[in-house]
Amino acid sequence: MNKLPIDYDKTLLELKQKINKAKYESLKAVNKELILMYLEIGRIISERVKNGWGNSIVDKLSIDIQAEYIGLKGFSPRNLRRMKLIFEETSSNQIWTQLVAKLPWGHTNIIFQKVKDSEQRTFYLQKCIERGWSRSILEEEIRFNAYSKHINFQNNFPNTIEDNSLIEYRLEFKDEYDLSFLELEDTHSERQLENAIVDNIIRTLG
Repeated sequence: MNKLPIDYDKTLLELKQKINKAKYESLKAVNKELILMYLEIGRIISERVKNGWGNSIVDKLSIDIQAEYIGLKGFSPRNLRRMKLIFEETSSNQIWTQLVAKLPWGHTNIIFQKVKDSEQRTFYLQKCIERGWSRSILEEEIRFNAYSKHINFQNNFPNTIEDNSLIEYRLEFKDEYDLSFLELEDTHSERQLENAIVDNIIRTLG
């Protein structure tokens, strides 16, 4: 092999950073599409319940959806009711709707189940996005009341995590996103995942 150019390593690092950023942005786009669908389902169910639907009808709805889309996760009776609840909680708060669309659904479930105060909900939603918290870290932060610590010990220290490093950190937790609607096999390659994401985005934009 010929001797590599002196700027080869720097160029390789730059390209890897761009690839990681593109992968992360693709995951965000797919996740946002999924969350907006969940909120829309929540809206429809909320309206039907107000018009007299009972729990048994929601249970039936779950069975029929899962029978139509075999293997598609996320439509259990519990999750349908959670969609309804989160829609009702966020419908009057545009900031929450915007934040929820940026997070994995599991994170949102945890926050709305375990945190009742409005300011605290906003805090944890924002911190998940800013810090790329995994689900387990989020649960730990809530358990140890990170909100109160933040209020009591606010400071002006700059964020020391560079953007590129944060993207790489977040990519480590890409399994937190529910991508079952991409209809991939349980065992799939990174390339198959990326192709499915791109195809989905193209269909959405089309």
